[in-house]
Amino acid sequence: MSGFVLRRLGFAVVTLFAVLTIVFFIVRILPGDPAMVILGDQASMQAIEALRARLGLDRPLPVQYVEFMAGVLTGDWGTSMVSGRPVIAEILKVLPATLELTFVSLVLGAIIGVPLGVWSAVRRNQLPDYVTRLASLLGLSFPAFVSAVLLLLVFAIQLNWFPVISSGQGTTFADRMRDLALPAINLGLIMAAYITRVSRSSMLEVLGQDYVRTAQAKGIAFATIIWRHCLRNSMIPVVTVVGLYLGILIGNSVLTEIVFNRPGLGKLIVGALNQRDYTMLQGMMVIYTLIVVVVNLLTDLTYGLIDPRVKYK
Repeated sequence: MSGFVLRRLGFAVVTLFAVLTIVFFIVRILPGDPAMVILGDQASMQAIEALRARLGLDRPLPVQYVEFMAGVLTGDWGTSMVSGRPVIAEILKVLPATLELTFVSLVLGAIIGVPLGVWSAVRRNQLPDYVTRLASLLGLSFPAFVSAVLLLLVFAIQLNWFPVISSGQGTTFADRMRDLALPAINLGLIMAAYITRVSRSSMLEVLGQDYVRTAQAKGIAFATIIWRHCLRNSMIPVVTVVGLYLGILIGNSVLTEIVFNRPGLGKLIVGALNQRDYTMLQGMMVIYTLIVVVVNLLTDLTYGLIDPRVKYK
């Protein structure tokens, strides 16, 4: 088990290093001069060059790269080129809101998706199966911002059940959940569509195994076979898709936060893109990379809990 964990940790470190390197160079490929964006078109060349020197943009790329990697390793991610405040402080201020939205959406998607996938597999080629497959297809077809607008129009504007602006600043738990409801439902339904289809396919494969037929021949209740024996053996593909699509879920959370005017990483990254704030963009990408790498590592370790044979691979 220890060798399995060490191999996964080593792979995670290499992946993180490679992604951070790509992020550093991609950010600098973006068109536009940050100094000119900050000072405006009417600024003199002397002022622009002075600001570039103060921001460190006049130094060679290899020097900037070494400073960037050293800062990531030491926790010093620099200061925002626009606001002048520490990047890590700006990110940590809004990160909890995005993590809260992502976590609740993930739990909601699993609670809906797994039972629906199992039910669809058990009722294969029957009406429940057709309805579930159609619903999951619709969930995959709607972009996150389109479904978010539809939810706003119906439940916030027409029915007035939820606030139009999800401020996330409620003083009580009930207020926070009311603010979180529509954004979480929007992302949760998309995640449920993915999980439903994967759960159905995996359960159908498990239901065709010999040990399932043997259990049925012994007279074991079908519900017991499904929930005690089949479900665990069908979970590895589900865990895989949850880990893989968590990055997509975080990306969709950016769009959702913008539509619902909810505080989070979404507004921060859009503002950084518009203002060519290199240091802020780098910090945002570092956070996203860390989240995805950690989730993938936890996904690999979860395999060993679900199927002990994975521990020795």
